[in-house]
Amino acid sequence: MTPRSTLIKLNQRGGEERWLFKEGEVYRCPDPECGCEIKVIKRAAPGKGGDQNPRCCCGKEMGKVEQ
Repeated sequence: MTPRSTLIKLNQRGGEERWLFKEGEVYRCPDPECGCEIKVIKRAAPGKGGDQNPRCCCGKEMGKVEQ
């Protein structure tokens, strides 16, 4: 499975906002018999979630597909 990665953006106050989802990213279920994939169309607003890998309908944590 792909290790978690975090996109870090410096905000106007000099602090950090972290989120995982970025538009266009694809996440895939690690179970080859399942093979479910999702594509991020729009990321969550900073501070509103999107900081963990999604879970598949089969219950496994999905990993980001490197493009």
